[in-house]
Amino acid sequence: MAVGCDENEKMKSQIFHIAETTSTNDVLKKMLLKNALEEGFTVVADFQTAGRGQAAKKWESERGKNLLFSTVFYPSDVPIQQQFLFSKAMALGLRSALTELLNEEVRIKWPNDIYWHDKKLCGILIETSVSGGFMTQVIVGVGINVNQTQFVSDAPNPVSMCQIAGKEFDRNTVLEKVVAAMLFENSNRDANLQRRYFEALYRNEGYHPFYLKALGQTVQAKIVSVEPSGVMCLETVDRQRFDCYFKEVEFVL
Repeated sequence: MAVGCDENEKMKSQIFHIAETTSTNDVLKKMLLKNALEEGFTVVADFQTAGRGQAAKKWESERGKNLLFSTVFYPSDVPIQQQFLFSKAMALGLRSALTELLNEEVRIKWPNDIYWHDKKLCGILIETSVSGGFMTQVIVGVGINVNQTQFVSDAPNPVSMCQIAGKEFDRNTVLEKVVAAMLFENSNRDANLQRRYFEALYRNEGYHPFYLKALGQTVQAKIVSVEPSGVMCLETVDRQRFDCYFKEVEFVL
C-alpha cells in the first residue's frame, strides 16, 4: 500500500515520541483525557518500564531497539458484540506491512499476535471504550521486535525483523508503514475481512496440537473458524467440536 507525500507528512505530525515511560497505552489515555486527538495519533517510546502484552504478560524490549507504540482509533460503527472484527483488521494491517517490509510471509496467531514460522514477532494489546452498545474509542498498543538480537526473558519463542532479514531496519520507517496499514484496514473493513483473516491465520490448515484447559490435556485439532465474537472453533481428529475463548486454549509449539 503506497502512501503519498502529503499523507506521510501528516502522519509524522501525528507521532509523539517519548524516550521512556511506563506504558505508551497509559500515556495516550492521559493525553486523550486532556485533548481531542485525531484518529491515528500515535505515542511511541524507546523504552517501557511496565510494557505488557496479553493476559498481563510483560513484554521484553531492549532500549532503543524495537517499536513500542500506541495508536488511537474511533471505530464507532462496530457493535460491541462484533468488536473482534476491529481486532482482525488491526492484525491484518500489521501482517501486510511486516510482510512487505521483510519480503517474508508472516502470519496471524489467534487472536492477534504476528508470527514468523513458530516464532513471535509482534504482539497487540487493545483497550476499548464503549457507549450505547458500540465501540467509541480504541487504543491499540503494539510491540514489534525490530532490531533486538538477544532475548533474555523466559519468553519461549521471540524473533526480530533483524534476525529474519539479517539486517537492521529504520524504526521510523517501520512505524509509519505499520500505522498507515492499520489505518487503511480500519477504514476498509468489508465482507471479505473474515475470509482474509482466516487465510492469514497461523496453523489454519491441517491438524495441530492444542492444549484445552477444559479437558486438561493436549489434543490434535484443526481450526474451523474464528467468529466475529473472537471465539475460535476447533475440531478434533475424532470430530469433537470446541468453541474456545481467549485463555481457554493454548497453542502447543
